[in-house]
Amino acid sequence: TGEIGGYRYEDPDKGYKLVFLYWPFDYIVKGDCVANTMAQNTLIFNILKWFSTSGVEEGKTTMAYSLSQNVPNPISSITFISYGLPKPSHVSLKIYDITGRLVKTLVNQKVDAGNHTVVWDIRDDAGFKVGAGIYFCKLNTSESSATKKLIVVR
Repeated sequence: TGEIGGYRYEDPDKGYKLVFLYWPFDYIVKGDCVANTMAQNTLIFNILKWFSTSGVEEGKTTMAYSLSQNVPNPISSITFISYGLPKPSHVSLKIYDITGRLVKTLVNQKVDAGNHTVVWDIRDDAGFKVGAGIYFCKLNTSESSATKKLIVVR
């Protein structure tokens, strides 16, 4: 037995893609709790990321500072935010509301080079769920900064 899941993700070269997966989740993560749902979503996200990897040439990876659009967007419960670093860097990854008020600090530390994914459960730094609306995710390093728009729906 398995489940069919449809996931939309952004391909930098081709825009948005929709992928349907048939996966026997019962064999991998059992239960109906939120933690297991997050584990399933993380697994699917990592599979999609692996299939859409680009920039590999003759065994070398070409990487730049990057902030990908969150998946899913709009968000109703959790979302995955991915970013890439060509070298170890101090990373600040924060969520702001439409007025510019800091809502949530997701990362504020030195991070190794490579691709990284953070899960945001649409809660603020105080632990309360944020309201529906438009939010911004901002990535800052000493050499780069990028911002993406996130939409929270209820």
